[in-house]
Amino acid sequence: MFGKAGAENPSGGWIQVSDTDFSTWMNETVCPYITLRRTENYFRTKDGLRLRYRIFRAENPSGSGMRKKRVMIFHGFSEFLEKYDEAVWHFLREGMDVYMLELRGHGYSDREVQNKDLVHVDSFDQYTEDLHAFLKEVMEPEAGERNSETILFAHSMGGGIGAVYADRYPDDFDKVLLSSPMIRMRTGSVPGWLVPLLAWFGCARGKEKDFAIGQGPFPGEGNPSPMSRKVRFFYEKRLENPKFQMWSASYGWIRAALENSKKAARVSGLTVPMLLLAAGQDKMVYPDNIREYAKRQQNARFVFFPEGHHELFNDNEEISDRFWKEVFSFIRA
Repeated sequence: MFGKAGAENPSGGWIQVSDTDFSTWMNETVCPYITLRRTENYFRTKDGLRLRYRIFRAENPSGSGMRKKRVMIFHGFSEFLEKYDEAVWHFLREGMDVYMLELRGHGYSDREVQNKDLVHVDSFDQYTEDLHAFLKEVMEPEAGERNSETILFAHSMGGGIGAVYADRYPDDFDKVLLSSPMIRMRTGSVPGWLVPLLAWFGCARGKEKDFAIGQGPFPGEGNPSPMSRKVRFFYEKRLENPKFQMWSASYGWIRAALENSKKAARVSGLTVPMLLLAAGQDKMVYPDNIREYAKRQQNARFVFFPEGHHELFNDNEEISDRFWKEVFSFIRA
C-alpha cells in the first residue's frame, strides 16, 4: 500500500452469478431491491464534519422468536458506500437491517484535504470516535426496539479500526466480524522498518497532508491492474464520479495507520464472539498478524483462505461463496 499507489483492487469474483452477467444482475436485481429499502442522510461529527450515512431496512426482519439482528459496516481505505451494494443485498436477504457511515475523507463525506485523490487523517482515533458517535446518536435511537443484536462487519482498514474499537467500546457489539483486517499493512517495495521513518520525516517537514512516497493520483483509465467484470463494475463508479476517486494515502494517514497497528497488537483477552477471515494471496495486509490477533482473544475463530485475495467477498465464486457461508454461520450461531 505504501510503495505503490492504488486503492484496494484484488482479483474479482461474485456469488451465484457469472462474470458476464454480473452487471445485469446488479443493475436489474440488487440495486433496485436495496434502493427501495434505503434512506440516506448526513451525520455531523464533534469537530463539525458532515459524514454521509445510509440505513437499509430488511423486508423480512430476522426474528420470529429469535433475537432480531442489525449489522454495521466499517468500510476500507479509499472505499465508498456503493462499493458494498452487493454485501448489503446479502444482509437484507438474511433479514438484517444495515447501517453504514462513510468515513471522513471518503466519498461524499467531508474531507480535511482539497485533493480528491488523497486520503488523510491525523489519527485513526478520529475514525473510531466518529463511528462510536454515529452508533450512539443515530443507529441506536433510530433502531429502537426493532433490533436487539448488533453485529460489526468490518473490512481491511475498517477491520483495523474494528480491532481496536472492540477493545475500547466492548459493549457496542454483540459479535465482531473482521474481513482481512489491517492489523499490519503491507508496504509494497518499501521495507517495513523504513516506513515509520519515512512517515515521521514527511510529517516533520510539514507534509503530513501530501502524498506519501510511492503514492499518486487516481490513474483513471490508465490503471494497469487486471480486472474481472465485477471489479470493473465498481471501478467504473470511480470513473463516473470524482467523489469516489480517493486513491492514495498521505504521510499523515500512513503515520496514523502505523499507530493504530501498534494499538491492535496490544489488544488481548476480548470476550466478544469474533470471526476473523484472512487470505493467503493478500497483497494489502499480513494474514499471520490477523491469526496472532485472533489467538490473543478469548472467543475468536480464525478462518484462512489459502488461495483467497484481499477482498474475499469479491473473489472467485468458490471463495466468495465459502466466505458468505462462514459469515452467516457465525451470525446465526
